[in-house]
Amino acid sequence: PVQISFAANDNEGGSGILKTEYSLDNGLIWQNYYDSIIFNDSGEYLILYKTTDKAGNVEETKERTVKLDLIKPETQINMSGDLGNNGFYISATEVTLTAADQGGSGLFKTEYSLDNGLNWLAYGSPIIFDNDGEHNILFRSTDSAGNTEENKEQKIKIDKTAPITQISSAGTLGNNGWRISDISAELIATDNQGGSGILKTEYSLDDGQTWQVY
Repeated sequence: PVQISFAANDNEGGSGILKTEYSLDNGLIWQNYYDSIIFNDSGEYLILYKTTDKAGNVEETKERTVKLDLIKPETQINMSGDLGNNGFYISATEVTLTAADQGGSGLFKTEYSLDNGLNWLAYGSPIIFDNDGEHNILFRSTDSAGNTEENKEQKIKIDKTAPITQISSAGTLGNNGWRISDISAELIATDNQGGSGILKTEYSLDDGQTWQVY
């Protein structure tokens, strides 16, 4: 908030101050000044003011512009990509930052950090995350008045790599690849590279027409 005060003086030997007036509507209405004026709302204000002495001399009207922005900007994040299960994206993910300033001074900059705030980069175009793993992005905006919003944070989980399933079987092997005893088969799945972990393993005994959970 801004506090405005006026101090008027009359030249030595003058008649003395009669009144100081101010206007907040470009001179349509003038108010006598008695105490400080407080501006609590964001906006741009034009103040006209003048003083009259007891002899009737009126000072030439002066003006002062007060620009007030008490509102921090706000930044929204949008992520686009192929969303799989459990919050994981299964494709490259594009991150877009969109900022708005309600205080009136306008946006100065939007920035982001990929190393927990050690380094900040100016945001200018969408950010592409293409590597498997969990990524963390901090972001914030600053308006032209100097208000900076609190850091915001978003986690992005990407797993574009399919798991790998190995099969092992046991039984008596005969000729020409035929087994001549009961067979037991074991399926072992790993997801070392993608990192999201195994959700399920399935098998089919009829050329893929019907799948069963292993």
